[in-house]
Amino acid sequence: MRSRHRGSRVFLRYCLSYALVLLLVFGLLTVYLYDQTSRQVRRQISDSQTNRLTRIADAHESLVLSMLNTAEELGLSPYIEPFDFTREPWKAYDLQKHLIPYTAASSFCDQVYVHFRDDRYMYSSASSMTVDMFCSMVSYEKLTPDMLMSRIMDTQRMDVLPWQWVESGLTEGGRAEMVTFLMPLGANPRTSKGTILFQLRGNVYEQMFADAIAPVMNTYILLNGQVLAQSESLDVTSADLLEQMRDGTGPKDFRLNGKNYVMFSLDGRNWGMQYVTVMRSQDVVSSVRANLLRAFSMLGILAGLGMIVALVLARRHARPIESLNHLLNAETTDVRGDELHNITTGIEKLRGQNKELTMRLESALPMRRRELVLRILKGRFETREELTEAARAVGVDTEFPYYAIVLSGSGDGTERPEDLMGEPFQHWEKFAGVGVELVALKAHLYLCFSGTEEQLRKAADAIRNQSLENGGTGVTAMSTVQTDIMRAPAAYLEAAAAYDNRFVMGSRQVLRYEDISSSMTSILPAARTLTQNISQALTLRDREVLDRRIRDLMDFLRNTDMSPFAFRMIYNDVIDVLTRDHAEEVTQARSAWEIYDIFTLSSCQSLDDLDEMLRQLCTHMLDADIPVQAEHGDEADPMKQVVEYIQAHYQDPEISMTAIAESFDLSTARLSGNFRERMGMPPLEYLTLLRCEHAKALLEQGNETIRDVGLQCGYYDSGTFIRRFKQQTGMTPLQYRRSHRSDQEGKDEHCETE
Repeated sequence: MRSRHRGSRVFLRYCLSYALVLLLVFGLLTVYLYDQTSRQVRRQISDSQTNRLTRIADAHESLVLSMLNTAEELGLSPYIEPFDFTREPWKAYDLQKHLIPYTAASSFCDQVYVHFRDDRYMYSSASSMTVDMFCSMVSYEKLTPDMLMSRIMDTQRMDVLPWQWVESGLTEGGRAEMVTFLMPLGANPRTSKGTILFQLRGNVYEQMFADAIAPVMNTYILLNGQVLAQSESLDVTSADLLEQMRDGTGPKDFRLNGKNYVMFSLDGRNWGMQYVTVMRSQDVVSSVRANLLRAFSMLGILAGLGMIVALVLARRHARPIESLNHLLNAETTDVRGDELHNITTGIEKLRGQNKELTMRLESALPMRRRELVLRILKGRFETREELTEAARAVGVDTEFPYYAIVLSGSGDGTERPEDLMGEPFQHWEKFAGVGVELVALKAHLYLCFSGTEEQLRKAADAIRNQSLENGGTGVTAMSTVQTDIMRAPAAYLEAAAAYDNRFVMGSRQVLRYEDISSSMTSILPAARTLTQNISQALTLRDREVLDRRIRDLMDFLRNTDMSPFAFRMIYNDVIDVLTRDHAEEVTQARSAWEIYDIFTLSSCQSLDDLDEMLRQLCTHMLDADIPVQAEHGDEADPMKQVVEYIQAHYQDPEISMTAIAESFDLSTARLSGNFRERMGMPPLEYLTLLRCEHAKALLEQGNETIRDVGLQCGYYDSGTFIRRFKQQTGMTPLQYRRSHRSDQEGKDEHCETE
């Protein structure tokens, strides 16, 4: 009876405790939900409007950019030059033919007109007429003919005529709402050939504004404080909007004619554009109330369920307390006292029993630290956070801005690396380190962290002195001071390369990597150029080109007189560049880690070893299956088709971003973004890479002149070809040919001089 009474009292205590906790929690939760729901709904509406304005801004600025690209293409085209219509009327016909693709293929532009500087004529894809006649036939609601003529004749930068009614005898329909853009004809306004005029249909902007989230909303596009286009459903005029924007941009609440409104705005990325929406505050309040009603309904249901759960938990938890009391005090005959006191006593007994187990775990700490260092050096941690957590678990502090790797020759094997990291450094502030033994190298490795670079150098000197005192060889090598712990494998290779230099430098001082690498200034740049060629071939995923580039590197290494240290430094740099530039392929091809292992790299002793290792790594990276999500489920990946299209047409001089985008029914902005995400570079850079690889093959094998090689690679102008080739390879086509052969040097020198 006494035990049952005591159990019921425990149950009541639990019930009262749970009830008080539930009341407090649900009271605070009610206040919190009211505040957070209001904030969240308003934030969702704000985010929704921001996303909508961002979409409109992207579409509009992409459209403007497309027109600027068209103006630049026409201005730079060698086939479009100013002429005198009265003397050479047939050139007007040629110009019309060049303008037809820009008008016929445009989904937004009603008409395109071109006016040359100091000329009296306007030209389109359908007609030619004087500027006076054009201004008389095209009547703008807010612009006189003289003002229109003045803007056409003197366009120094992009000029925009806002949305207004235009009566035109040159287009179908006669009268329509239009937005007109006037732009210099060419890339540089100072050297532009004239003016290009785009007339945009009003429905272009209606389509941009068509997906309004709220049923009633005003949307505006502003340019330099002037309303460019608008869609109005509220009793808020453009003048009212400009008046409100004088006090700053949104989100902003304001009151007009007895009604409350909310304004959201977004600044465009270019040209001083602003995008604004205005909606009723009542719509925001209604949305907040609806969400609060749902939240409080759920809260009431949860409160009822919580009380039921509290009763069940109280009944279940009362019994285990007595069971735990008996379990922890099984040796005590009287356990009817205070349960919590008895449980505390039992826990103290368990703590004493666990001391032996804790001591065993601590004795295994050096082995765990050794495993940590080896994992760091082999690059087995994918993120810095994962590495920091693992280091903290074994008592190693990696939260320092600088680190370095030190290799020190061991002696007769009696000393241990953890001893060297002990007493000499116990009183050093802002310093941490851990050491392991590398049996194969007969050396100790130390991973040292510090708050200053100078302290790391002092640590290397102290390790060398301590090694000598303990019977070691005294040979000590140090990597460069690093800041990114994820590059620890590269740092180890630096230390190993410096350690290999001990046969030349001896052990009189610490062998620092930055000191002994200065002799490589004449060899390393050429090797890095060849390495970059291999990286580019991997980007193209062309096995034949990749094979040629690897052979080029091997030939360079065979024909260059270098020390073992120089050889080590070069192949370390090759592997480091490839795995850094193509990290995604290495991650996907897990078998590549078997090759990119610092200890495997250290055993590379000959060109044949390097050739085999490099080809294996590239093969694994090419075979890596990198998943790319298609936009339409199981449909073919459009970016893969774009890549195949560029590979098939890269020799065509007329290929361009606009042509590629139109071939796949994509905007240029979307094409560029999706292509960069897939290939890691813009489409035009990929096109240039393909052309330069083709040019390299022609320069190595053929006898064509530089001009002919440029034409075969898709360049009308040899100067453009030479410039692009040098940007890509670091040398002109003639210099590249001379490095492989000596034919046609006279003709090529003349071509490059021109």
